[in-house]
Amino acid sequence: NINIKYRKSGSAIEILEIGDSIMMTIIPSAFGTLSTIYDKKRKKKISKAMLQTLSIIAYKQPLTKAEIDDIRQSDSGYHLRVLMEDGFIAWKGRKDYLDKRQTYGTTDKFLMHFGINSLDDLPKLRELKDLEFNRNE
Repeated sequence: NINIKYRKSGSAIEILEIGDSIMMTIIPSAFGTLSTIYDKKRKKKISKAMLQTLSIIAYKQPLTKAEIDDIRQSDSGYHLRVLMEDGFIAWKGRKDYLDKRQTYGTTDKFLMHFGINSLDDLPKLRELKDLEFNRNE
């Protein structure tokens, strides 16, 4: 495996398979050093509402803004714009309604950011409910 060869040589490079893509990147332990060298700005914090919107899309995609708003019981326009600008979601096609509404889905950047190879690696909703139940005891 090429990653083993890179690790043995002390390289900060690794190859990741993310979704349908293969990406050359740096190992997580090198992020701090490189961000200091290049003086990158700190990561933006994601609000609970933004994370909620992203989670709904990840688990139920593809879906329309109206469907997201209905689940959240709140307007998601701002959150969708920011998540698209940041590259976490993208348009995935249109629903087969009369007005052919645009649908949203997650991107490979979403997978990479959360360290998963595919949406199948997301925790099952039942597991999350069990965690929430146990946390509240």
